[in-house]
Amino acid sequence: MIEQWIYDPWAWLAVGVAMMLGELLLPGFLLLGFGLAAVVIAGVALFLPVEASVNGALLLVVCYAVLALGAWWALARRYGRTARRPEDGRDINDFTNR
Repeated sequence: MIEQWIYDPWAWLAVGVAMMLGELLLPGFLLLGFGLAAVVIAGVALFLPVEASVNGALLLVVCYAVLALGAWWALARRYGRTARRPEDGRDINDFTNR
């Protein structure tokens, strides 16, 4: 039964969209990477209907998820909050009543 679900592109698309919508409830960008990976797998399963093994399909999901999360964390590190601090080191959250 799970083998049929693994090859169904619409199931992957539904899981991917559900994970990306779940990101709205649980912010942290963790579900976003897995959701993007599931959507990519949906595209692969839709355009390249390869009857590979279940382990191969799950390995693809893990690879795409790791790539998506790695790309996101690299972008967040480069353009994150610490990169936008003013030159004097002050932050709007470091308010002192003067």
